[in-house]
Parts: sequence; structure tokens; C-alpha cells
Amino acid sequence: MGHDRSTLSPREAARIAKVGKSTIMRAIEATYLEARRDNRNQWRIERTALDRWTMDRPVSDRDSPTDRIEADRDNRVGRTGADYSTLVDELDAARLNIAQMEVRLEERAALVRAAEADRDRWRALAEKLTDRPTAPPADPPAPAPRRWWPWRHG
Repeated sequence: MGHDRSTLSPREAARIAKVGKSTIMRAIEATYLEARRDNRNQWRIERTALDRWTMDRPVSDRDSPTDRIEADRDNRVGRTGADYSTLVDELDAARLNIAQMEVRLEERAALVRAAEADRDRWRALAEKLTDRPTAPPADPPAPAPRRWWPWRHG
């Protein structure tokens, strides 16, 4: 390759961080992960920057199932029989996460419904106030008739 070994390509960084290459590229584009382009216009990532980024990531983001699938595809490593028990555990955890997200979604939907009902009450009140007949404005007093030549008092 001819690259400095203190820097990594996005694929190598993904393999080391155990995430997908697309995750690395998104982190670079969002400037969460420091990287630079070399003379061949290829991304190069410092090992220290990768370590910093890996430690700064939230625990929930570190091992998402999508990243693991991408990492497996990039590494060309198949699953063994022992991995199926961990897959079952991951599936149960994912189902629990989905159930929690559905509960949060329902809570948000209830808030939206309450806000819409409140909006409708205010709208009805505003329409009721605008439909109320009001007294016609009083006519302004008629101005005194002007004389043709006001400087002549006669």
C-alpha cells in the first residue's frame, strides 16, 4: 500500500472499531472522527483519533446490530454454532428495545393528541369571539361648515 502505518483506511478503522465502514464514513462527514485525505485523495485516520472516537461514542452506539453485520461482511467472517446463543440474546435485547420505543412513541402520540385538542378548543373560542356582534362605531361629529373666505369676517 505504501501508506504510513500510523494511519488507517476507513475499512481498517472499521475492522478495528468493530463497526461498519459506513459508520466510519458518517463519523468523518459529521466531523466526529478526525481524518484527512492523502495525496491519492483517500481518507486516512490517525490511530489516536480512532481510539478517541471509539471511547467517546455512547455505549448504545458502539455495538449496534447493523454495524456488526457490516463489520462481519467487511471481515468476511461467518458465524459459528456458538454465536447463535449470543444472537438469541441480541434478538431478545432488540425486541425489548423495540417494545420500549413503542411505549415512548405512544406517549408522544398522546401528547400530540392532547395538543391538538387544546388547539381545537382555542380555535373554537376564537371563532366564537369573532362571530359575536359588536355595536356599530359611533358616527364622528360633523365638522362645522367652512366659509369660502375665512379671513373675511363679515
